[in-house]
Amino acid sequence: MNYLLNINMLLIKAIQKPSLLGYSVAFTLFWLDGFVFSQGVLSGFILFFSLGRFLLASFSNCSDQALKSRKKADALLLAIGAMAVIVMLRVNNSIAETRIHLVAEACRQYKASHGHYPQKLEELVPKFLTGIPDAKPFGNFNKILYLRIGKNDVDDDTLLEYVAIPPFSRRFLRLETNQWHELD
Repeated sequence: MNYLLNINMLLIKAIQKPSLLGYSVAFTLFWLDGFVFSQGVLSGFILFFSLGRFLLASFSNCSDQALKSRKKADALLLAIGAMAVIVMLRVNNSIAETRIHLVAEACRQYKASHGHYPQKLEELVPKFLTGIPDAKPFGNFNKILYLRIGKNDVDDDTLLEYVAIPPFSRRFLRLETNQWHELD
């Protein structure tokens, strides 16, 4: 918990007093949020605080117009960075769903050829797929999970799953119905 509190304090300092250090902290948090944590939480905080800073700068009684303009520009720059991370995470999830549809189609072709779904995704290579793709191109938790729920080659339910927002929010595609579901 102290770790998150320290990150929040750094974030607040970076937004309150933009500087090279402030931008470095913000860039590091954007990078961590987008490529390591893959959650968008830190970017959401930065977006919230930077928009607040923009509003405060806009409606303040500061007589120094240059300072007021710099504060608004700094807040907008941070907000644009945060929105870029959030958009990148959405694109990452869209790529994951596209890749899962490709793997799902290969599983269906396997079933049409063999009468059942494969026991493991690796059985699809090389005849149906050139390789098993990662669900997402960036971040942690980027593997496609393959689950067969049933007894003795009877496919009651076969799922392809990926982690949408680590560590808990998962999306999965049911192969039989071709419908997406969420689990968190």
